[in-house]
Amino acid sequence: DLLLDLTWDRFRSDAASQVWIVNYFDPAIAAAALAPIAQYRQAGGYTSHAGFNPANTTDVDNSTATLRWNTGPATFKSISAYRHLDTVSGYDLDATPAFVNQLQRYGVSGHQFTQELQVYGSAFSDGLDWIAGAYYFTESLRDSSLVTTPSGATTLGRLNEFDSEQTSSSIFGQLTYAILPNLRATAGARLVKDKRDVDYYAPRYTRETGAQLAGAAGCALAAAGLDQGGCHYVPPAIRSDYTPWTLGLDYKFSDATLVYGKVSRGFRSGGFQPAGGTSRFSYTPFDKEQVVSYEAGSKMELFGRRLRLNLATYLAKYGDIQQIAPHLPPGSSTTVSSVINAGDATVKGLELDAQLRLGQLNLTAGIGLTDPEFDNGPFQGLDFVTTAKQTYSLGADYPLATPLGRLDLHLDYNWRSEVMFFQPVNTNALPFRPLNAGQIASNTQAGYGLLNALFTLNLPDTRTRVSLWGKNLGGKYYWARSNSFFLQGYNNQTPGDPRTFGINVDYRF
Repeated sequence: DLLLDLTWDRFRSDAASQVWIVNYFDPAIAAAALAPIAQYRQAGGYTSHAGFNPANTTDVDNSTATLRWNTGPATFKSISAYRHLDTVSGYDLDATPAFVNQLQRYGVSGHQFTQELQVYGSAFSDGLDWIAGAYYFTESLRDSSLVTTPSGATTLGRLNEFDSEQTSSSIFGQLTYAILPNLRATAGARLVKDKRDVDYYAPRYTRETGAQLAGAAGCALAAAGLDQGGCHYVPPAIRSDYTPWTLGLDYKFSDATLVYGKVSRGFRSGGFQPAGGTSRFSYTPFDKEQVVSYEAGSKMELFGRRLRLNLATYLAKYGDIQQIAPHLPPGSSTTVSSVINAGDATVKGLELDAQLRLGQLNLTAGIGLTDPEFDNGPFQGLDFVTTAKQTYSLGADYPLATPLGRLDLHLDYNWRSEVMFFQPVNTNALPFRPLNAGQIASNTQAGYGLLNALFTLNLPDTRTRVSLWGKNLGGKYYWARSNSFFLQGYNNQTPGDPRTFGINVDYRF
């Protein structure tokens, strides 16, 4: 049996810049040049006062080739994929008509290729399931940003660009063996080799003439003492070898009840910082992150399989955890957010999902509890950023017969607790200094919930579906993203989508 699958798709998007709202300004901290920003501070709303609103375009081409050959005792599979990406965007960094900082152009272009080979099968009367294979990944990207700021009677252009090359290769294998009729053991491992290279380019020039500034002022890398000629800096490659693995047991008390436990070790590769800093610190690479996680849980079906419960508890011990910290490099007027290895951390959590069928009515509920804390390092005693400690969800589905076809009705409500986008401290120096109340509020989102609905009409021809959807039906105002300018005395955030409605028409050929 030989099967070949070929796919290709192309995605293109043209849109305006995302909306940024100035939500904080402190004249006691902000420099005099930032004073015009104050008048545009607002507590909410969706109106952008940006003086610069460029078009954002994204072009993505994806192609895959999957070859599967079943020989009987084993199945061989090859998965090849290629992606080309070209995206251009920009936005007004200060989100006001005042000319303070503008990201005139941010572009990412390049390609990636992956190849995976698998061979898998079963043995010992299906008592053993096994898989082995190899994986290769290569990526070449150019990341380029042009920031402009006023400089007397002229405009200063700061080009921050880097070309990166990444490769990763690995071999892997996993076995699942039935020790007893209802008891299975799983063991797997992967041997990984990574390599990363980067070439920085960061000239400074007068925008009106295109002339590069004289001396060290004309190259951020020279100001950092890293210019290797032509305002380029190529640091030594980062090479990493690591071996993630997993061990687990699961036991079936019956066809409706399963319990399991597993321990795993994982890694996140290290890497290079983005271009733009004017100090050596801004170009310090960060090391790989590692984690050992323990998980136990159960999957149950009760009351004639009308009620399904999934419970999982976990404990994860991180080493050299990667965190983003905003800082103001010496000699720079722009805050830079860099990735650092912030020590060790422990994350504990619980997840519970439930599904109840009452005739044709299907009800769902879920809850997630997370307790993360830094065990040591500069962030000890502080919360994790962008992490909600509590989440819960409720949902309902009901099919309704109509003369036009089956109408599927769906409602869901999702709530999450408070989230901080950045740490509530000034990370420019050690020990960290607390931020003031306004700075903290400017990058914090209080807990909130969103109500959504989806009504889908399945027409009798079975090929056509018409869906009416609504998101954030309660009109909740919330922040989806924050900038990191609070160290300079102002900040802005992007509001989440307001109440929105739409119609989708799907036709299957």
